[in-house]
Order: sequence, then C-alpha cells, then structure tokens
Amino acid sequence: MKKFLTPIVVCAAIICFTGCATTTDRLVKIWFFTHHTGGDETAMKLEPTCFLNLQPNGTYTSYLTSFDDGQWTATRNEIILKSNHHTENRLAIGALMADELTINYNGSNTNYNFEGCDDTFKTDNDNPFSAVNNWWRVKPTHAESDKQISARLKNHLHFWEKYFEWALNTKKSSIDVRSTPSVIKIYGNGLSLKHYEDQPEAWKNCFYDSTDCIKAMVQMQNFLRKTDIAWPHSDNPFKMFLSAFQQMNEKFE
Repeated sequence: MKKFLTPIVVCAAIICFTGCATTTDRLVKIWFFTHHTGGDETAMKLEPTCFLNLQPNGTYTSYLTSFDDGQWTATRNEIILKSNHHTENRLAIGALMADELTINYNGSNTNYNFEGCDDTFKTDNDNPFSAVNNWWRVKPTHAESDKQISARLKNHLHFWEKYFEWALNTKKSSIDVRSTPSVIKIYGNGLSLKHYEDQPEAWKNCFYDSTDCIKAMVQMQNFLRKTDIAWPHSDNPFKMFLSAFQQMNEKFE
C-alpha cells in the first residue's frame, strides 16, 4: 500500500488547489469581448476591442460602453465595479472557466462572452489597457487648448505603440485594429488619416465637441504630411507597426 501513497497525496493536493481558487483569483485577467448570445445588444453594444482588465491589487480598467477605471470586488455570482467617477456597475457572472467568462449586464436577457488573457505587464506604462495609456478615451468636460489636444493625440499614439508591442511579445496571430476608435486608419502594410466624415462616433466622443475633434484631425494631418517613417523590412506586421508608432511617438509634439 505504501507505494500508492505519494500519487494519492499529489492528486489530492492538485484537486484542493484547483477547488480552493476563489472567484476573485480566477477573474484576475484581461478579458476581451468575443460575442454575445441570447437577446440582443440593446443594453450594451460591444466591439471586439472592448475589454475588462481586472488587476490582482483590486483595481480595474474597462472599455465597455466607455472607458472607466476604479476598484473591483467579486462574489461567486457577480463582479462589482466601483468607478473612480462615482458610479457602480454590477455584472452578473453567468459562467467562469479558465479563459472564458460570460456576464450579464444590468439584468438584460443578453449574455456577453469574453476570452481571458494573463496580465504579464511589468508596469502600467507597458500595459495598453491601463489608465495611463487610455486617458485619450475620456471625454473632457470643456473645450481644450491646442496643447491639450496634442497631449491627447500623443497618448493615443502611445496606446498604439504598446498595443502592437503586446501583440508581438505575446505572439498573437492577429489583433483587431478596425474597432479601436482612431483618427488613423491602419492597413495591412501602412496607415493613413481618417477624415472627419469617416471617423467613428466613438473617436469623436473622445473630444469636447466637433470643433476640437477637427482640430485634432488637422494636427495629425499636418504631422503625417511632414513626418517620414522608416518602415522596417519585416514579414511580421506587428514589428512594422510597432516601429512606426515608436517613431511617431518620438517625433510628435
């Protein structure tokens, strides 16, 4: 009987470890929206780049209906998001597996499905989903100066740099670039400016009004016209765009 003791103990330890992981422990990931099931998206319309970034220190960032950040907690049945902007959202957990999460928003009959990704970032500055790299998404409460609009655009460029860096470091086969609100249109082998009539509403809503949004477009248009980008010779598009946005970040003022 002694020769069976070790494997039995090991198996028991594994079962205990798996079973003892709390809901909170299992939720600590960056969750990306994949699809919805049942009902419709009336309560919350999401894009493939929408995310819920739940950190182990109890803070979160999210881009669901809009960008948000704050503190989060969880029970077995729901995720509670307490925003730094004095609101609270409760997301009912429909299912939670290793890399799959299904939530229900505000009691609707629609289930939103997410895919989980481990957070391997060393600092918030390296994390394209952190608050420091996403404040360009937050609509200002007043008209902004040219300098403030430039700072918003530069933060947006830094987001793109870190987004492609993340894709490269994690060996992603593909990432969504079309759903991210932007004044920049990204092709398979280059980029260009989106004119005002072609810009998504989500991008326009990053600015106080249409006047500021057009100012931002003109700033980016002038920058792209006078800036030469040394595109690297690579078969990996992530390397190409990472280099391009690194150069743009360095040169943009």
